[in-house]
Amino acid sequence: MDDDALLAEQMAYYRAGAAEYDRPYAEYEDLQKLLAVVDELPIAGDVLELACGTGQWTTLLAARAHSVTAVDAAAEVLALARARTASPIVQFLEADLFE
Repeated sequence: MDDDALLAEQMAYYRAGAAEYDRPYAEYEDLQKLLAVVDELPIAGDVLELACGTGQWTTLLAARAHSVTAVDAAAEVLALARARTASPIVQFLEADLFE
């Protein structure tokens, strides 16, 4: 499979599964604990979050940063991230990271 086909397949996967993407975080305690790692990071200033997905981490980053630019290529997950994140310091961008 060439790179373009692989990336298209990956994009289709994330778009189709956007609504279910966060389910493992609700089901597995270890993943819930993983989110607390943000508390240990020296986050300050402006943050660029690549492949932000549904914004699971975006709200946590926004609570510590001066600003957050959250980027993802899938409009479906960005819509979920926007709905989850009410912070005025977050800017969402739909962009392909490989372009």
